[in-house]
Amino acid sequence: MWDHLTKYTFNFNADTNKYVFHYDPAIRKSINFTQDIVITPLWELVKCKVLVVRGKDSDIFPLEAVEIMKKTSPDLDFIEFEDAGHAPSLMVDHQIQYLTNWLNKQRNL
Repeated sequence: MWDHLTKYTFNFNADTNKYVFHYDPAIRKSINFTQDIVITPLWELVKCKVLVVRGKDSDIFPLEAVEIMKKTSPDLDFIEFEDAGHAPSLMVDHQIQYLTNWLNKQRNL
């Protein structure tokens, strides 16, 4: 598992001879929102089955946003993973199993 996590989380920088994140861990700091983003008009255009995945420790994606999404799409599926930030890694066995089961269910509808 650690090999998998390292492969998809870090890149090796040959110039510095160091591993660096494959993403910017300070991405949230670079986005200086002065107000909430309203995506309701865009969300209302989505007509396919959707699974919303949230990390319980997210400080970017509030549960209130999920409630708004459910009002427009009452059959929306939602999963919140414990011990995960904004974007769960989806590399943990129970997360993978949940997604696999959800996708298989959609295929059989």
